[in-house]
Parts: sequence; C-alpha cells; structure tokens
Amino acid sequence: MTAQPPRPPGPPTPSSMQDVADFATLVATSLTDVRSTAEKWRTGLAALITLTTTALLIKGPENARDLSTGWRSAVTAALIAGLSLAVAGLWRALEAAAGTPEAVTLDAILARHGSVKAFRIAQANAAITALRSARRLVMASIVLLTIGILGWWWAPVTEDAPVLNITTGGKSVCGEVDSADHGAIRLQVRGEADPRTIPLSQVENLAVAASCP
Repeated sequence: MTAQPPRPPGPPTPSSMQDVADFATLVATSLTDVRSTAEKWRTGLAALITLTTTALLIKGPENARDLSTGWRSAVTAALIAGLSLAVAGLWRALEAAAGTPEAVTLDAILARHGSVKAFRIAQANAAITALRSARRLVMASIVLLTIGILGWWWAPVTEDAPVLNITTGGKSVCGEVDSADHGAIRLQVRGEADPRTIPLSQVENLAVAASCP
C-alpha cells in the first residue's frame, strides 16, 4: 500500500484570518492583562495575610512567655516560617504585577528573543510564573500562620503557683508551700534542696504573693 503524501494547506479562510488577527491582539495585550491580573491577586493575597495575622490579636496568652518552652518554640517557629513565606510570596506577586526594571535595547531584544512580539510573550510568561509562585508561597504561609495562631490559642499556659511570704524572727522567708501539718509549715525556698520547716508558733505574719522578691 502506497502512503499518500500530505495535502497542502488550503487557502486562508475568513475565519482563520480572524483567528490570526485575534491572536495578534491577544499577544499585544498579554503583558498588560497578566500584570493587571497579578495586581489584583497581590492585593487579595495581602488581604488574606492581614486577615490571618489579625487573629493573633483576638485571643491568646497576654505574653508568649506564659507558654511552656516546647510550645513557645513550636509556635515561634511556625509564625516565623509563615511570615517569611508571606514576605516571599508578596515579593513574587509584586514582581508579577510590576515586573523587574531593566534596561533593554532593540538589538538585545532581537538577539535574545528574535522579535519584540516574542519579547512581550516572554515577559508575560515570566509574570505568570511569578504569580503562580506567589500563590503557592502565600498559601503555605497562611497554613503555617494558622498553625502558629491556633497553637498560641490552645497551648497549655504555664501558671506559677502562688507563694507564701512568712515573717518569723523579724525576717521574711518566701517560697512555695510544700506542706502544712503537725503544727509547722514547710516552704520550698528557691535555691534550697530541702523544704524549710517553720513552726506555726514562730510565725509573726504571713501573706500569699504571686512571686517571691
């Protein structure tokens, strides 16, 4: 069986000529359209990050030092990573919307791209790539920020036990109450291995305090 040679293309039709004209218009406006879209995405991504980080102010420990060391380290790592990705994402979105300023000449454009049209297409494709990267970075940052915020909200808070300040023999002794029975109070004084025993008969004054001086 003999293979038939390919049929030559037919003459252009009004429809095909219109497609060519429409594509030329699309290429001419592609960079402007992409950057306009990227600007809207940049505004939206910035709003999402602002909304997410605002949640830090709604509720949570008054001070991050109230968290245990492990939780504080985890929350800090998540928030720092989230904020870093947010900055990187917004930077990429800005590149997509505004481009990267550079000096170009016609000779350089023709040498690298072959035509001004190809140069415009390359810039539009670069903006699209930057916008996709920005969206991924911002979405990852929102996930990490949300994890950090929820961890800050729900992490167990380390609460200092109240201490007792006892005056005996004209001197003050402060520490956590270890026990109080058999006519004596035993205080665990900071820096001492064993509780200090103070007979109730020698107590001149006592007061509950949030912390020892």
